[in-house]
Amino acid sequence: MQTATQLYKVDVSLYDYKVHKKIVDIVKPKLIPVLKSYNQTPYKVNGSLPKGLMRFDDVNFNDAKLQGETLLLSVPVGKIRTLTDTPQQKIKLKRFQRPIKIENCIKFINDDLTGEPAGFSYDYCGILEGTLFYDEQEEEWYIFMLVGQHRTAMAYLVGGEDFEVPIKVFVRDSSFTKEQHLMNDARRHFVDATKRTGQNQVDKISSATFSGDKDTIELLKFYDDCKVSVGSLLTHTKRCESWGDISKAIKDYGRDNLKECMTTISKYAKEDILHAKAITSLARVRSDFSERVEEFERLNSLNFVDTLVEYVLKSRFPITVSLDSFTKYSGKHKDTDWQVACWIHYMNEMVLVRDYKRANKAKLWITKNSIEWKNWLDSNVAPPFQYAYDQRIDVE
Repeated sequence: MQTATQLYKVDVSLYDYKVHKKIVDIVKPKLIPVLKSYNQTPYKVNGSLPKGLMRFDDVNFNDAKLQGETLLLSVPVGKIRTLTDTPQQKIKLKRFQRPIKIENCIKFINDDLTGEPAGFSYDYCGILEGTLFYDEQEEEWYIFMLVGQHRTAMAYLVGGEDFEVPIKVFVRDSSFTKEQHLMNDARRHFVDATKRTGQNQVDKISSATFSGDKDTIELLKFYDDCKVSVGSLLTHTKRCESWGDISKAIKDYGRDNLKECMTTISKYAKEDILHAKAITSLARVRSDFSERVEEFERLNSLNFVDTLVEYVLKSRFPITVSLDSFTKYSGKHKDTDWQVACWIHYMNEMVLVRDYKRANKAKLWITKNSIEWKNWLDSNVAPPFQYAYDQRIDVE
């Protein structure tokens, strides 16, 4: 199994003090556009540091016995760094942490149900996580933040550079390579992004990739085979960010099925952003109505997926369909029931317009009276909503 760094040439030189910047220095210039939201009067501090923590400045980090150890420390905000916050593409592509959004930090320190500024809470802060580094130019030790850069920024906004926060500090083992350290740190970030904070899809897959997670590497290979990007990990023009939905659909409907659907939609779509629901629902049509799909291909000597997608996204007259239309009524629902009905509607429309051969001289591909459709509805859609689905697949 190749590691993420071998597959995607992650620049481990970014795991270096030269491209690490103090979080306070990232926050300061970002304050100017949001000063109107920043409370100039002192914010309150709720709670206190956990008892028994060693202070960062009191630890002798030159002690070789600390290598490979994990320490619980109280660390001044001014001693905490993250990746340089720069628009340079090289650095933006390689990070697994999110850039700091100062607007969110101010929102949280202002957000109090009583109408008063919330300030900073040690209870809500919890224990942050970071790795110990040494700046050879400044000749000082510092913490490279893995989990909690936004909370660090909030602490600075409330208490300044000397304000201390609790951090679980990982002391690097000198026998490890930079790549191994990067993968370990990314794995810690991935656990936090996935299991605790529920960060967005891009954040999760970035840290999972850098950590060398086997399933994630396989998923990226799938994306690469489809010539589609996810996050900033690949360089293809077309992209689909909802990798969790794609991963689940591969398990549900088969890798080859998903690959053909994603590749074909990418081929014909005018948009660069591909909606996972459009892709996974097409694969579901192919799986749930496999006999009808095979019948169409046999009668017409055509590929079902390519023929349908080409019609919907390229040749449909007078208006082609946008991928956005497949998510129009889905809201926050995770299922693809409505999108399946959309694909069947367009399939019925295409069969009618192009007058393809049909089994038993049927007028449409699938009608609302078809036994396959009725069985599918009963298995997936609550009775009060079945009428709407019947209307959706109809073209008359």
